[in-house]
Amino acid sequence: MKKYKEFNKTIKRTSLKTSKSSESFIEHLEKIYSDLVSTPQFNDEEVFFEESGVSFFHKETKDELASLLMTCLSLYINQTGHKASHVIKNEELKTYAEAFENVSLGKHILLMKNSLGITELTVRDEEDGECV
Repeated sequence: MKKYKEFNKTIKRTSLKTSKSSESFIEHLEKIYSDLVSTPQFNDEEVFFEESGVSFFHKETKDELASLLMTCLSLYINQTGHKASHVIKNEELKTYAEAFENVSLGKHILLMKNSLGITELTVRDEEDGECV
C-alpha cells in the first residue's frame, strides 16, 4: 500500500524562499480566486471562467471553491516553503497567505473577521509570546 505524505502537519521553517516559478503559480491561483470572489451569482445560473476552466452553479459552491483555493495556498506554502504574500494583491487572500507564512515560521496567529467582513491578522512569536 502506498504511503501518502501527511499534509496536515505543519513544517516549521526558519525562512521562506521565493522563485519566479512560484510567483507565477501564486499569480494564477490569485487570478482564479479574484474571479470567484468578484463575480456576482444570482438565480443559480452557471458561471464559467474560460481561462481557468472553473465553473459553478450555486453561490454556496462559489464560496466553497474560494475556500478550497485558500486551502491549496496554505498547503503550497507549507509543503514548498515558498513565500506568497509578496505577490498577492487581493487583500483577503494576502492576509491568509501572511497567516500561513507565519505559521510555517513557527509563530502563533489569530485570524478574525470583523463585523464589516474585514479579516484581521495578529501574529505572536512562539518563544516570547509578544505580538509582532
